[in-house]
Amino acid sequence: MINLPVGMRVDFQVYLTSESSGIDTVISSSGAKSIPEEDMSPFVDASIAAANEMTDLDDFRPMLDDEVIEYLAKQEGEDDDNDQS
Repeated sequence: MINLPVGMRVDFQVYLTSESSGIDTVISSSGAKSIPEEDMSPFVDASIAAANEMTDLDDFRPMLDDEVIEYLAKQEGEDDDNDQS
């Protein structure tokens, strides 16, 4: 692990989707004081396992880059709609 300097924190987000249910979700970890030196796969794997367990599904997977872009654009559009209310 690489320890971050005093006063620095990192937030991680894993974007997941389930083909069978159409559910898109984000698993977040906020305020991390350290980051892995090389591989974030264990964090992604744990996020997938948690999403599957919480929903009783078994097909969550990480979103592809274009899916994340589309998801974020959709979320931003929903936020804009709520701001105009």
